[in-house]
Amino acid sequence: VLLIAALARPQNVRRRVTRTTESIAIQMVVDVSGSMEALDFSTENQLRTRLDVVKELFARFVRQRSDDLIGLISFAGYPATRAPLTTDHSALLQILETLETPHVLDANGQPTNPEEALTAIGDALAVACARLQTVPEVKTRIILLLSDGESNFGIIRPETAAQLARR
Repeated sequence: VLLIAALARPQNVRRRVTRTTESIAIQMVVDVSGSMEALDFSTENQLRTRLDVVKELFARFVRQRSDDLIGLISFAGYPATRAPLTTDHSALLQILETLETPHVLDANGQPTNPEEALTAIGDALAVACARLQTVPEVKTRIILLLSDGESNFGIIRPETAAQLARR
C-alpha cells in the first residue's frame, strides 16, 4: 500500500507558494498617429511600418519583465488606456497585437476625425502619470514613451507633462 501511495506521488493541493520580488510599475505609452504608418523599416521581402517595429520591441521587452506591472496607453490625437498596470503579460501582449493607427478617412476619402492623425504627447504622458499614481505598493514607477514625432496637438504641453512625471 505504501509503495502504491509513493508511486502516485500525493500532492498537497492546499499548499500556498509565496514569492517576494521587488517589482516596478512600467507604463508604456505608444504613439499610433498617422506617421507611424511610414514604411521606414521595410526590406525587399517584407513591408514593416514604424508601428510594427514598436510592437515587436514592446513584446520583447514585456517578455523580459516577468515580475513587473506593465500597462499600455496608446495615443494619436487623444490618449486611451488599453491595458491597466498588470502582471498578466499574456493578456497585455494580446492587446498589443490589436494596436493600429486610427482610420481618419471614410470610404469616400473624407476626414472623419482629423485630430486622430496628430500627436498629443503631453496628454498621453499626463494620463500615464495618473495611472502610475494609483499603484501605491511599488517604489519605482517608469514611463516609456514610444513615439516618432513631435507633439502637434493636445491640451498639455510635453514639457509640462514631463515636470508632472518628475514629481
